[in-house]
Amino acid sequence: MFLNRKELNTMLSPSKIKNKLATRYIGQTICYFPQLSSTNNIAKQKAQKGKSRTPEGTLIIAEKQLGGKGRSGKVWLSPVGGIWLSIVLYPKTVSTHVPLITIMTAVAVARTLNKLFPIKVQIKWPNDILIEKRKVCGILTETGTEEKNLKWVIVGIGINADNNSTELPEEIRNRSISLKEITGQPIPRIKLIQYLCSEFEMFYDLWQKKAFSAIIEEWKLYSYTLGEKVRVDIGNRIISGEAIDITDRGALVLKRDDGQIEEIISGTVLK
Repeated sequence: MFLNRKELNTMLSPSKIKNKLATRYIGQTICYFPQLSSTNNIAKQKAQKGKSRTPEGTLIIAEKQLGGKGRSGKVWLSPVGGIWLSIVLYPKTVSTHVPLITIMTAVAVARTLNKLFPIKVQIKWPNDILIEKRKVCGILTETGTEEKNLKWVIVGIGINADNNSTELPEEIRNRSISLKEITGQPIPRIKLIQYLCSEFEMFYDLWQKKAFSAIIEEWKLYSYTLGEKVRVDIGNRIISGEAIDITDRGALVLKRDDGQIEEIISGTVLK
């Protein structure tokens, strides 16, 4: 499953990404692969070697993933033309704050897309990026611990950019969309990555300063979920109710159908 000539001619270039990249550390080190199994897997391997060998903010980027990872172990299909990357982080904090990294990443992606394209971007809690109610981006955050101490965090981001949803299996085609399909234009993937790195760094800095409320308020501006009647799958049961708020920890506050208030820190919104 090698890249063909057309695919090779449109490859991302680490040197072009770093040219005019307005960040201090996010994206200043890039590990590029024409194709691999999963950027998150490679990022974890590199993070385990430590900060001295893999600096904070290192990007792992692939043109194509053969085994891309989504939430709950789902496969994330990653054809050429998309943006498939992972970011290596070494946060100095407790693991209870990690769920908010997923929230702030969703905000960074939404702001990036809003700046580059005249489209309405929404976030379905906690981290699905939607356009026209169809998924354009997914986020997967994974952590590494040692003796219960947080050692590293990997943030995987997959964006349907310059690819077509027709390349995806029929069962998910009607739930997915790409930026190319929405705009009708080729997508400047390098520029998009540069903007994303800047937005991510800004919000990661806020997160490290524990400015959680500022992150949450920005998330609410893009929310597809708040104010809606939803069903949330939390693994062992499905809860129905109205999504009324999100806490500074990133938990969804649900007013259940029986009138009780419940905070959900992890789950999948079915509607």
